[in-house]
Amino acid sequence: MEEPKIAIVVSNFNGASIYYRGVCILELCLKKLENTAYKNYKIFVADDSSTDKSFEFVADKFPFVEFVVNKPNGGYAQNMNNAIHYALKNFKPNYLMLMNNDILIEDPNWIRELVKTFAVDKKIGVVGCQLLFPNNTINNAGELEDKGNYFWNIRGRGEKYTGKYDKVEDIGLVTGAAFLIKSEVFRKIGFLDEVFFMGSDDTDFILRAKDNGYKVYYNGTIRLTHLDSFTSNRLKDENLRTITSAYCERGAVYFLLKWKKRYKLTHLFKLYLFMVFGTYLSITDNKTNKRSFKKLHFRFKLIDLNNGLRFPLIKRICYGIFFEISGVLIYLKYSRTLRKVRYVKMVKSN
Repeated sequence: MEEPKIAIVVSNFNGASIYYRGVCILELCLKKLENTAYKNYKIFVADDSSTDKSFEFVADKFPFVEFVVNKPNGGYAQNMNNAIHYALKNFKPNYLMLMNNDILIEDPNWIRELVKTFAVDKKIGVVGCQLLFPNNTINNAGELEDKGNYFWNIRGRGEKYTGKYDKVEDIGLVTGAAFLIKSEVFRKIGFLDEVFFMGSDDTDFILRAKDNGYKVYYNGTIRLTHLDSFTSNRLKDENLRTITSAYCERGAVYFLLKWKKRYKLTHLFKLYLFMVFGTYLSITDNKTNKRSFKKLHFRFKLIDLNNGLRFPLIKRICYGIFFEISGVLIYLKYSRTLRKVRYVKMVKSN
């Protein structure tokens, strides 16, 4: 019996010029994928108008990979939608594996085991896995929803890996950094909501899938390494890093308003305080390249995760206010069409 056809869609922005332990992350990611034991799959790089030589690099080193460019740069959701649409049209897969370019895979049987999870229940539409930091602490072991509370419980975050979460189960949410989705889910509920520039789009997609009768499963026996926000944390331009962070905040505001029947709107204020004064820090030591996880810190200045510079509080407050208002405005703009055309509107592949 032939194995189901799988399209692996890898998000990328300047991945050929961002290095981890002396090797660019795009090469690390694709080389690991190349060792996959599963045969019936194809890799698509979803490129969000990279300004480095990502295209030339992939064409030279990985000629078997399809390179799909999103022009102009439109953020994560739009970029992935562009490649998903291209893959569905040209490859016609049974499943799509969406993943970041900072995911590293060691187990050659990973994709086969993830596919097997769908046999547990015909209603399963999305399957996620366990993600670990390079230092063998847990990045994400599934997420548990606290009803009415926007701040989901990321299970195991920062704990030393012990095998505690190596199980297969129905769960509230899995991270969009690496998850496998039935193709039929996209046909039924549409694609990622492109109003989200970066962040919250995966949570939104999963909630829509669950509202349409699909189950979300976590398979913790599959463990992948996640460098976590490796691209956004290493943008050379300080203002661009700050704006990227603020776009995430805008998306969170939009998310809360969009799902206002599910979450308390008082979280808008909590979210603002959280984004301005505190953050969970996953810090990379530039000398050792080791990542350490720190708990919530309240500061008058925020640490820039790339090089230890600090953003002035007044600047962060101004960005916060602007993007909080922006989040409300885009919700008002799109609220009448939330469940209509925008989910399935596609950008043409170049």
